[in-house]
Amino acid sequence: MLSKSVKQIALLLIFVYLFLIKSGYTAADIFAERVVVHNKLSAVTLDFSTLASSNDTKKENLFNSVFQPGGFDVNSIRIKWSSSGTFKYHIQIVKTDGDDFLCGKLKLKVFDRNFKNKFDGQLLDFKIDSEILNGNTDDWIFTASLDDSSQELKNKVCKFDLDIKTYYDNPAEIGGIFVEKRISSSISTIN
Repeated sequence: MLSKSVKQIALLLIFVYLFLIKSGYTAADIFAERVVVHNKLSAVTLDFSTLASSNDTKKENLFNSVFQPGGFDVNSIRIKWSSSGTFKYHIQIVKTDGDDFLCGKLKLKVFDRNFKNKFDGQLLDFKIDSEILNGNTDDWIFTASLDDSSQELKNKVCKFDLDIKTYYDNPAEIGGIFVEKRISSSISTIN
C-alpha cells in the first residue's frame, strides 16, 4: 500500500486543487514606469468679444431695420481678441429666415475703421478673412441698402446672422479648437 507520507501529500494536493477551483481568479499587480524627458505642455485659450464700437458693450444685433425702397442703414461692430497669441477669423453672412427675393436684393458695403473698402456686393455673398493680435481690436463698418423698388419686395423680411469663427489653417475646417459667435440681424420692408 501507499505510505502515510504519500497519502498526506495527495490529501494536501486535493485541498490545494479544491481551493484553486473555488477561488475563481487570482490577482497580480504588474507595474511598469517609463520617464520621458524634455516634454513641453502648453495651453491655449480662445475667446473674443463682439462689441458695440461706440462703448464696448456686448453687441447682440447688427441690423434691426425697416427699409423703404432706396433706404439704407449703417452699423458697426468691434471684434476684440482677449486670448493669447494671434488668431485668424472668418466673417460671413448666413441667411436664417425670410424672403429669398428680398435677401437676394439687399446690398452690403463693409469698411474697416479707416474707411478702407473691404467688401461691396450682395448681402448673402459677404465673406472676409482677417487676422488679429492679442489685445487688439478690429472695427468693421457695415452699410446695408435696398436699391430696388419692385412691388415684390414690399412687406417682406430678411433675417440673417453675421457668423464669426476662428480657424487655424483654413476657414472651411471643422473640429479642433475654435470660437464661433453669431450676431443676428433683421431687415424688413414697408409699402
